[in-house]
This record gives sequence, structure tokens and C-alpha cells, in this order.
Amino acid sequence: SNNLFYNAAGEVVYSSAAIGIIYNSVEHKQKFYVGHDDDIISLAVSPDRQFVATGQLGKRPAVHVWDASTGQGICVLPTFHTRGIPCVTFSPHGQQIASVGQDSNHSIAVYQTKSGSWHDGVIQATEKGSQEKVLFVHFTGHPELPLMTGGVNHMNFWKIKGRSLNVTRGLFGKKGKTQPILCAATIYGGPVVAGTASGHLYVFRGAKVEKVSLGHQSSVNSLFATNKGLVSGGKDGSVKLWD
Repeated sequence: SNNLFYNAAGEVVYSSAAIGIIYNSVEHKQKFYVGHDDDIISLAVSPDRQFVATGQLGKRPAVHVWDASTGQGICVLPTFHTRGIPCVTFSPHGQQIASVGQDSNHSIAVYQTKSGSWHDGVIQATEKGSQEKVLFVHFTGHPELPLMTGGVNHMNFWKIKGRSLNVTRGLFGKKGKTQPILCAATIYGGPVVAGTASGHLYVFRGAKVEKVSLGHQSSVNSLFATNKGLVSGGKDGSVKLWD
């Protein structure tokens, strides 16, 4: 999973075992978040790079939110998942967090902060996910299908309704091939793009694959959208910028 980011000051944020780490590469100094009691297996940084969300292993694991600059804890979100939390992500406006659990249903939780400070983080909605292993969760930025999960031979789109989530099945269609979907990003002002095990990029229109491009010689393991275009990272060792 993608678990290395930069904070607003350009310091590197990552994890090792049960510790969250903020590394200043100029001064070679580190700050730590030590609130977890088992290994961290997922990490995300908010779009403004002010907050970090981390998920851990454990019988009743929780998502922790902490300060990306200081390493100080902000809140431990209400427990919902079991076994572990392998996927976590922030929404584009930073006021929601989505997580996926390691239970047999790969259950999904969406949390929200009304203040924006995350001291008041609460569960907004939950739902059973997929029986197949889920490998990522992504806020699309599209109001009609705002949340996407994908993994082994599937992808789903989700929309909050009350305290639960309504699912729209992703369609591979005639252009796509049923295969593991490993990651996704949303092009600025444009469509959702997903990375696949075969190295292809799947471009979506709504919940259906509309266009297919060969991105890498082997699996596309990472996608990141910037205002300059889309960045992809592949198992073939190359990083590419797409416009």
C-alpha cells in the first residue's frame, strides 16, 4: 500500500511497526506518534497535509488521527472494524475519512469531522464491503459516486444514504478485463482512473470502464493526481506522468 507522504513543511511522513514517523531530511531529525498498540498497516495524509490517519492490526482496531507536523495525537476514531484496517484515505476536502477492515466482509466505515479539526471525529456511515479482498479505498470527488473500493477482480462505488452506504457495482465492460484493481486516482476536473494488475490504466465514465491504456509492463501499484496530470508507479520500476 502507499504509506509514504509529505506534510505541509515537506517532511516525510511514514510508519514502521506501531510507530508513526515524521522525518526532516534537512536536519536529519524525527518526531513520532506512539498511540498505537499494534502494527500500523495503513496510512494517509489529508489534502492540506495537516493531518495523518493510520489504521492498525488488532482484534478491535481503530483509526487514529494525529498532527502531521508535531506527531501529537488528535483523536482515536470510534471502533468499528475487526482484525485490522488495511486501507484508509481522506476525502478531497479533508473532512471525511474512509477505512476498510480485514473482516471477511471487508467492511467499510466513513468518519467525519464537522469542525475540520478532527477532535470531533464520529462515524458517519458503515456498510459490508466485498467478500473478495479489498486493496484500496478512494474518494472520487464525484458527487454521484463519491467513494470507490477495489481489489481482487472487482471494484465498487459507494454513496452515503443515512447511516449506511449504497453500492453501485463497477463494470469492466467490453474494454476492460476482470482482474485485480490495485489503486485509483481522480484526474483534476476529470474522470477516475484505476491501476490494474496487468499494467493497464482503466478510465471510468460513471461506474463503467470507458477507456483502456497500457501504462506499465507489469502491475500499476500507485496512482496520484496533481494539477499537472496523473502520476503512475509500476512494478516495472518506472514512474510516469500522464496529461
